[in-house]
Amino acid sequence: MFSFNFDTPIEKYTCGENEVWVKRDDLFNGDLDLPPWAKMEGIRRVLESGDLSKDKPIIHLSVRVSYSGWALAYMGKELGFDIKIAHPDSKNYPKEILEKIEQYGAELVPVKPNLLDIVETYTKRVAEQMDYQMMPYAFNHPAYIDYFCERMKTIQEEYDFDNIVLNAGSGVTGAGILKGFMDYDLRNLTPPLTLNPSKTAKSLQKSTKNCSKFVKSL
Repeated sequence: MFSFNFDTPIEKYTCGENEVWVKRDDLFNGDLDLPPWAKMEGIRRVLESGDLSKDKPIIHLSVRVSYSGWALAYMGKELGFDIKIAHPDSKNYPKEILEKIEQYGAELVPVKPNLLDIVETYTKRVAEQMDYQMMPYAFNHPAYIDYFCERMKTIQEEYDFDNIVLNAGSGVTGAGILKGFMDYDLRNLTPPLTLNPSKTAKSLQKSTKNCSKFVKSL
C-alpha cells in the first residue's frame, strides 16, 4: 500500500574541516504524493497500533510549520480512518498544505490562532464535545518512538557514529532517535542504561519551546 523508500542514502559532505554524514530521509516518500519526511512510517504504526478505532473520527492539530496534516490525511484515507485536521485559521497558514489535506478527504477544523498550549487545549475540547479520538500531538506514541529507535539502531549497526545532530521540532522524533543512538552506544554497560522515551520526548519538547522563545526575543 505504501511504497516508502526505507533505504534512503547516507551521503558524506565536507563542512569546513569536518566530514558530515547526512541521512537523506527527505527522499523517504519515494514517488508518493507525500511530504519529504521520514515520519510517515511512524504515523502508520500509530494508526495501526490498535489504540485508534476506525469507528470514530480522529482529530489532529497541525500547526503552520508542520506537514503532519497532509501526511495524516493521506494515510488516514489509505487505511480507512475518518480524519479531521485542526489548524490555526491564519492567512499565514500555507494554502497548498490545506489543499492537500482536503484533496485526501480530511475535514479541516479551523481554530483561532493562539499559543500552542491554548490551541491544543481547544482541540482537545472539540474532541470531547464531538466524541472524536485525539491523535497524540506530534505523534507522541510508543509505536512512533519505537520506530525511530529501531531505525537509528540499524544505522548505528552499519556506521557506528560517535555524534549525532538533530533538526528537532517537537522533540518526539528526536526522543526515538536518541534512544536508539544511546541504546546502541551503551549496550555493553553493566548495568545497562535505560531511557523513558515519553519523558525524553517531553524534555525535548520543553527545550524546543524554550529555544523558540529565545529566538523570538532576539
